[in-house]
Amino acid sequence: MRRTHLGERKFILLVEDNPFDAHLVRRALESGDDPVQLEWSTRLDEGLERMRQQRFDALLLDLGLSETWGLESLERVRERQPEVPVVV
Repeated sequence: MRRTHLGERKFILLVEDNPFDAHLVRRALESGDDPVQLEWSTRLDEGLERMRQQRFDALLLDLGLSETWGLESLERVRERQPEVPVVV
């Protein structure tokens, strides 16, 4: 896993199907002191593909996606990317 230090840009993937909630998360992260690059996916499959192509420091995961529900989403992430920290 790639380690980041204070002040280094964090690469975070948000999987959230509600645009309003995604906007709130983006604003909250941008108001912090540490630089963050946020990528946003509205579908879990799209997010998993992005995780395959790029390394992220963390995943912010909505457990109430329209395509999958609850811990099933987290299990799918853990199967493919067990080393990435996940916040639900």
